[in-house]
Amino acid sequence: MIPGTDLLSWMVAQSSICQCFIFKELFYFLKLPYLLE
Repeated sequence: MIPGTDLLSWMVAQSSICQCFIFKELFYFLKLPYLLE
């Protein structure tokens, strides 16, 4: 096993989780005007 592989996969997992939250926030932000009307 190559040293740092766990760290790399962890960073990838963290970034994908962050992207998921960002997309979720963006989705709500775009839907907000429609919900308020």
